[in-house]
Amino acid sequence: MDEKSRRNIWQSVRIGVALIGTVLVVYGICVNQALWTAVGFASVLLVYYLTFRSNRLREAWFNHSMTTVVRNIERANNYAVQRIPIGIGVFDKEGHLQWRNRLFNEYVTVDAPSGTALEKILPPPENNFATLRLRDAEKQIKIGDRIYQMLVRRIQITDDPADDTGIVLYLTDITDRQRQKRRYEDGRPVVAYVQFDNYDDAMKGLNENERASLLVDVTKAIGGWVDEVHGYFQKCTEDLYVVGLSWKGLNETIGKKFPVLDKIREIKTSSRINPTISIGVGAVGKNLSEMSQKAQASLDLALGRGGDQAGRVVDADQRAR
Repeated sequence: MDEKSRRNIWQSVRIGVALIGTVLVVYGICVNQALWTAVGFASVLLVYYLTFRSNRLREAWFNHSMTTVVRNIERANNYAVQRIPIGIGVFDKEGHLQWRNRLFNEYVTVDAPSGTALEKILPPPENNFATLRLRDAEKQIKIGDRIYQMLVRRIQITDDPADDTGIVLYLTDITDRQRQKRRYEDGRPVVAYVQFDNYDDAMKGLNENERASLLVDVTKAIGGWVDEVHGYFQKCTEDLYVVGLSWKGLNETIGKKFPVLDKIREIKTSSRINPTISIGVGAVGKNLSEMSQKAQASLDLALGRGGDQAGRVVDADQRAR
């Protein structure tokens, strides 16, 4: 027999006993028999007591069950907040720390007990509290050698939002993601065309040996630059080279202001006309073919400006990116 059936039977018994007791009370009063009246009252009181006790037990069981559920929910919430892979810090309207989870303490790398000012946890001016509490925001910050995505959310601590508005900071460690992104960006292929732009003028008046020597020196200078950036180059014609390098190598070259241009100019010839080169870079494109087209367009632009240059061509390509 299941619980519901037993409960229904017990309910029927109680109702039956209560009815019999009531009848006995009425009968005893009518025939003036105190015994029957007492028995009837006793039956009714017994049913009332058992019903009251059953209800109290059921209420106690229900309260215990609800307390257990609420406690489990609180424990689950606390566990989730403490174990969630996001650092969480709550600050009041004055910028003092009110609460933080374990990961927040680990991320900020300082001991931050309750009451600590935000400026002592995340130094200004990037993390000025007066600025952060103006509006919800999201930005990247750096703490030590780690990079974090910081989400700022305003919260209402009291019933008066104008009087008391604090903020919650959510910190997510994105260091590995950013490093992977940087590795991807640094490894992106770049195509460059290098033109010996005053080839005809530099070769005038030179004999065969001097011409060969000049070409070797120019090729060696270009090869030295390509080796420094761990790239690859191929000589297509007497005055044109195709260079393949990485985005990191290109940025290194830009930072050094293309020293290969100076090295080419320093090559001496008996005709006293120093060789020069122009470089066209294609760093942006859906594929190598598109980057090659952009490199050719950049080279044409450099030659149209008189040659012996690369910087402004590369800057234009970077702006396009």
